Amino acid sequence: MESEQGCSHEHPYFLLARGQRNLILFLEDKQIIDSIKAEMEAYASECLEKVLKEKFDIIKDKKPDIKVEELTDSERDAFVKASLSVRNKISDLAGAEGREIMDLVIQDVEKYEKEIDTK
Repeated sequence: MESEQGCSHEHPYFLLARGQRNLILFLEDKQIIDSIKAEMEAYASECLEKVLKEKFDIIKDKKPDIKVEELTDSERDAFVKASLSVRNKISDLAGAEGREIMDLVIQDVEKYEKEIDTK
């Protein structure tokens, strides 16, 4: 199976390209990474939640009268729909690499939302 960079997955290494840097992973390294990926994603998610809570607590301490409103599902859906045109503009401004990064962020957000829904 060929990757976009032309490296066969039968080769003893994988070439991952991000911007100007290339990272070569040997097959054994990839297997190690794959084996800890879920655990590291969970850890990163927990850390992010902790940091966001700490930052929000700082904001509430400095501005105790701040009003916070959480969007309903329909409000969130309307926001996502309204933001779709901005995504195309980002692609126009940032090119293919910007689009790739944005797609990764969108995937992460969707995954995080699914995690929250299952909690």
